Amino acid sequence: MENKSASLNLIIVDDEPYSLEGLHDLFPWIDWGVRIVALARDGSEALEYIRINPVDVVLSDIRMPGMDGLSLARIVRGEFPRIRVILLSAFADFEYAREALRYGVKEYLVKPVQYQSLADLFVPVAPAPPSRTACSPYQGYYPEIIKSVQQFIEANPDTVSLESAAWETGFSPGYLSRIFHEYAHVTFSEYLNACRMRKAGELIQSGLSIDNAASRVGYGNLQNFSRAFRKYYGVTPVVYRLNATPGITCKISVRNSREG
Repeated sequence: MENKSASLNLIIVDDEPYSLEGLHDLFPWIDWGVRIVALARDGSEALEYIRINPVDVVLSDIRMPGMDGLSLARIVRGEFPRIRVILLSAFADFEYAREALRYGVKEYLVKPVQYQSLADLFVPVAPAPPSRTACSPYQGYYPEIIKSVQQFIEANPDTVSLESAAWETGFSPGYLSRIFHEYAHVTFSEYLNACRMRKAGELIQSGLSIDNAASRVGYGNLQNFSRAFRKYYGVTPVVYRLNATPGITCKISVRNSREG
């Protein structure tokens, strides 16, 4: 697609590195008539840039350490009333939205940000806006995050936890848990358990002892392992070993993103 000349200068403000990178990289800003002129990790950093550079739009998370998005919106309204402020929040909180209205903020999006929701805020003002279809390649960055988390789980079934996966992505455990469920259609713990049981079944089929198989997928207690194994496969590890056949696969079918 041919790039259009950008007509709006945008600064993105978010304290989560993965979110900041995704907002920058995975949306067709130029085609929407938008040029990203700066990225900031909190309101103070954003305000420092705004005060010495031309900015038309601020896209900011609400909850951040230091100066948060509401404080930034209040100052921007006072000093630069022409600048459009769009706030993002992981919490569908009416009180936040009501306070934002006091500062002239009329556009408020709940994370995880959907492609169409963001496009609706920019495409109408972009010059010669491109047509939008359900099969757009820019469906957001969260599916990529979930894909990387799934790969991390599968590579480390014995040691992975929600906290370690959150550290890998730069998100908080609670926020990662929410977007994982939203896009993978199962909970983090369900996906982790399915991968552990699948791996355990493969190890037992290969001839590894049940004790060692349990340890290799993160179970230090054999009784707990046997209980989880039976719940997943319908038989105990011993019976499974006696009756195992090739081709047993994970019972939970997980998609990396929502279908169009």
